[in-house]
Amino acid sequence: AVVSTQSTGTELCSELGLTNQVMKSYVTTCIYDSLSPYTSSIREMMRTSRRLLPQYVEPLRKGELKMTDTIKLFQRVQSVLVDTMSQLGCLAGFKSGLELPYNSRVLLICAFLASHNPARLDKRFFCKAKSSRRKVKTRTTAKLSEVLKGPKTFPLDRLLAIFSAVTQDGTIPCSDVLISVSSLVSLNLIVKMSVDLLDQPKYKCLVPLPVVQSLAKESGVDLERFYFNY
Repeated sequence: AVVSTQSTGTELCSELGLTNQVMKSYVTTCIYDSLSPYTSSIREMMRTSRRLLPQYVEPLRKGELKMTDTIKLFQRVQSVLVDTMSQLGCLAGFKSGLELPYNSRVLLICAFLASHNPARLDKRFFCKAKSSRRKVKTRTTAKLSEVLKGPKTFPLDRLLAIFSAVTQDGTIPCSDVLISVSSLVSLNLIVKMSVDLLDQPKYKCLVPLPVVQSLAKESGVDLERFYFNY
């Protein structure tokens, strides 16, 4: 899928006088990693690639950004990608005015964090003893590496631990949280990746950052405090 999409994008890059390095970054970060969790249609990826590329490369042509500013370039087209994902149906519930209960909204935020934050950093971001810590700056190269990997799977117990740390409320029954998880799965906002009865269930969050930012604002969650890529 990446090869097919990239070959089309290379033609576009040639037309615009850009390098293959720019195209590779564009296809990997913006197109394939963003859309592959929601569609396997090469035609859809190619159509989106053609539509977004001029907007993506505009700051490069004007000298406003460099080819190494991959994250900033990605942010230039992120809102359009969200609309594309909505048209594919993955965010249909939000676009049609779906309102989630408070616990479900926070749980969805936590699922996003579990899918995008490296598990090795959970202690730094979610340990209650460090709730007043200063935010540690992370190298841009490390952040970019995580962006390129896309959303990752996470076990149920990690999601529950993050939810507990974010809400700082140990009184919510586990059964209620599990019901919320099932509800989010049925809405296709998170997907169950593992069905092995001998293994703990594993999930992946399908919701992109702009939606999570909106949910965090509505729910009073300080996303900047918990999200690795801020």
